[in-house]
Amino acid sequence: MKKYLLMGIIVSAYGISVPVFASDTATLIISGKVTAPTCSTEVVNAQLQQRCGNTIHVSTLQTPAATPMRGVTTQLYTVPGDSTRQIVVNHYD
Repeated sequence: MKKYLLMGIIVSAYGISVPVFASDTATLIISGKVTAPTCSTEVVNAQLQQRCGNTIHVSTLQTPAATPMRGVTTQLYTVPGDSTRQIVVNHYD
């Protein structure tokens, strides 16, 4: 019985100490390219502003407009019966 207990203690001690001595190293290589910033749209002072990088396109919310811009086409639709609300549809190329 003492023999099995002693072997169990030795195996447990070895199993616990192994991760302490592990010294694996790795190299991380990241390759790719920098892409253009994405576009965002927001309403500021009742005007629709579409930002794509450093370009800002301002549209009024009075009339529907279709404006292609750097791979993104934004269309504005007025909600029938409510001229203060509009639907913004973006198409990405």
